[in-house]
Amino acid sequence: MVNNSRYRTIINAGGCSRRIAHLTRDKPKSFLEINGKRLIEYTLDYLSEQGISDVTFSIGYMKDYFMRTIGRNRGSLNIDYVVDENYESGGHGWGIYVTRESWAKDKKDALWIDADNFYEPAILDNLIRFEGENVVIIDKNPRNKNLEEELVLGRNGIVTGFKRGVHSKESESAGEFLGMSKFSRDFMEKLYNYMEKYFEERGPNHKYERVLNDFIKDTGERVSYSDCGKLFLININTEEDYKRAKEQHRRIK
Repeated sequence: MVNNSRYRTIINAGGCSRRIAHLTRDKPKSFLEINGKRLIEYTLDYLSEQGISDVTFSIGYMKDYFMRTIGRNRGSLNIDYVVDENYESGGHGWGIYVTRESWAKDKKDALWIDADNFYEPAILDNLIRFEGENVVIIDKNPRNKNLEEELVLGRNGIVTGFKRGVHSKESESAGEFLGMSKFSRDFMEKLYNYMEKYFEERGPNHKYERVLNDFIKDTGERVSYSDCGKLFLININTEEDYKRAKEQHRRIK
């Protein structure tokens, strides 16, 4: 088995999923099943196969059920939990910020993965292998028609910002943000310090893409973007997204 114990994976899993509430009344969104297996279990198994040792979940909605079901260990993984008491506000930037003490225990390089992603494991492998320290995964030819998805702005492989709406006509459009990132320990330390002041001044109700956008512009920190190519990844926000994920399962099994 490969050893990627240098990373702590941070998974934001606190949301209550209003857009598909009829499917998540009795479970967190990341517990939706594809071929009898929960979304989040795919990610945890991929991480274990990669030799990741530490995972921190930011949870809120049905938090006790989440912790009881997933537990503290899975494969190579040691799993930690922090509770985002503001999860209902929709500002998942705070959900990242509350993981700061868990991250500070060992101050490792970090992987960020959205809990409601369904994707080919090769994307995680490519993310870890990417040579740059700080990178976000994009789809330069967005297949998602949901106007609420995030657009990464950039040029020459470097992120210049984030904007909501993947089909916005932006001259610096790089592609759709896919909710998977890798950041160095130095970047994470600076970001948590920035978040402390950011939320103190503006309150907790901000998506993490907005925080990253402002952080990059205010500090000049360098973040690359990498295209997923033909590999499949979808962030499940609607029933149509869920349908597409189930249709793709057989191909990427």
